[in-house]
Parts: sequence; C-alpha cells; structure tokens
Amino acid sequence: MYQRTAWTTVLVGAALIAGLAVGPARASGVPAPAQGHGTASVLTGPNCERSPATPPLKPGDTGRAVRELQCLLAYCGYYTGPIDGYYGSALGQALLHYQRDHGLPVDGVVGPRVWALLRAGVC
Repeated sequence: MYQRTAWTTVLVGAALIAGLAVGPARASGVPAPAQGHGTASVLTGPNCERSPATPPLKPGDTGRAVRELQCLLAYCGYYTGPIDGYYGSALGQALLHYQRDHGLPVDGVVGPRVWALLRAGVC
C-alpha cells in the first residue's frame, strides 16, 4: 500500500515545479476532478496553464491567475463552474471549502499558502 511521507510530497512538488508531471484531462480541457476532496492527498498534478505570477486573488478579480485557480480547484474536485477567468461566487465557495478543509484561514483570499498547496497537487 502506498503511504505518503513528507519526502514524497517534496518530490511530487519538485516534479510539478519542473513541469515533469501532467495530470489527466477530459475532452473539455478541464482536468478530471479528484475523488474525495479534502483528503489532503497528493496528486500528480493538473494540466493547468500556469500564470506567470501568483498574485493574491479575491472576489471580482479576473485574468489568467484566476483561470489557473479555477483549473486547480476543479482538478481537486472543489470547483465545477466554467474556467472563464472570473472570480465569482461559485469560485469563492469552492475556495472557502478548500481553505477550511486544509486548516487555512477561511477568508476567500488566495495567498501564497493556497497557491503553494494547489500547485503542489495537494487536494
């Protein structure tokens, strides 16, 4: 049986950063959601277009970073809306659930800790 360790998490994260791992994709171009979100499992990573920066995001924001957030949360099974680059109420609810499930401040703001976890494939 596979057992996740801190070292495994580091290795998976390093592979994601290096662009070596690609996750499953559906015909719609949206990554297949993970089963059982909130389990803190480490996945091989979504096939999401990376934004060049990881700015703090809040409701009402738009753009490439929001599309990446939507894609990452969809991959983890939290977000089911369109990947349209708009931070609306559905994305806000998905983020609040993700933050709660991972012991983060539940404030609806995407900060460095949220970006790090999602980009490392922690669902």
